[in-house]
Amino acid sequence: MKRTLFLALVLVFAAVLLSACSGAGVTTSWPGLSVSGSTAYISYGTMVYAVDYQKGIETWRFPAEPKNTEFFYAAPAVSSNLIVVGDYTNRLFGISPQNGVEQWQFDQAKRRWIAPALILNDSILAANTDGSLYSLDRNGKLLWSLNLQQQLWTRPIVKDQTVIVAGLNKTIFGIDLTSGKELWRITVEGAVVSEPLLANDTLYVGTFAKDLEAWDIKTGSPLWKTSLDGIVWGTPLLVGDRLYVGDQTGAAYAVSAKDGRMEKFGDLKSPIVASPVAVKDRIVFVTENGTITAFNPNGTSAWNTTVKGSLYTTPVFDGENLVVAVKDGEFLLVVLDADGKVVRPFTPAK
Repeated sequence: MKRTLFLALVLVFAAVLLSACSGAGVTTSWPGLSVSGSTAYISYGTMVYAVDYQKGIETWRFPAEPKNTEFFYAAPAVSSNLIVVGDYTNRLFGISPQNGVEQWQFDQAKRRWIAPALILNDSILAANTDGSLYSLDRNGKLLWSLNLQQQLWTRPIVKDQTVIVAGLNKTIFGIDLTSGKELWRITVEGAVVSEPLLANDTLYVGTFAKDLEAWDIKTGSPLWKTSLDGIVWGTPLLVGDRLYVGDQTGAAYAVSAKDGRMEKFGDLKSPIVASPVAVKDRIVFVTENGTITAFNPNGTSAWNTTVKGSLYTTPVFDGENLVVAVKDGEFLLVVLDADGKVVRPFTPAK
């Protein structure tokens, strides 16, 4: 069963790769999720939804009328006065958080948007599957672009004045934030489909080569590499001096951030695609078969909840509630308390 489920996931991955090269449309995706205050922003299918998840009420949707040419995968990037989200063609939209009204549209990219954008104080960074990293002002005007010659699926991260973005062709780039010039690059063992984790000057990255790697970005030197049982889709989670990560076999790991020593503390029997999330003093993993499992720091299971549908999206914990987006489920959004009890589901009206 595990092999069958993961095969379906790989086929989705391959379909997106092929369609990105051909320009063909793809309608299969899982939800993108962002949370700000009591509002969850969900990109899924032909819509972006704003939902007051404390009340279970939809506040707006974008576009107001769905279009069969627009499909959304990337999680919306959210600030106090702007939402940025890209679609499966080449369009990147600036939207009002208050009412979902379009503010601007950027259409100079050549392929679809899979990576979430990053909103900074005076600019926006967005990585496209055409291989280019785009820097825009907050009105959607192009400041610079840099083609990196490989598909980009990961949200950029910024350290001081350096933009860091990972590509599918085993490369992570450092780029000057102001000029857009490449500063450095490192080569990892496999494709990277989720943003790396940057802690101080160490970059932690999981790859499709079934490993977790640590790199010193000041020197460009590898620090350690740990082999895992399966490929890694999500971003590692750092809690104290331990990294937590899951893989496609359903294994959950705790890894020393210092030297990469690994302990496998859970087998969830279903592929883990989402990143783990800290919920108070517990680590929560979600899986393809709809299970949500919290582990205590000592590796024992604290609680387990199952929802109908598949869980590929990284949940968000707001300090009290765990917000979970569901693919092909009874509900699009499920809100749990910190002990795993479902307190509020939501599904959009037809």
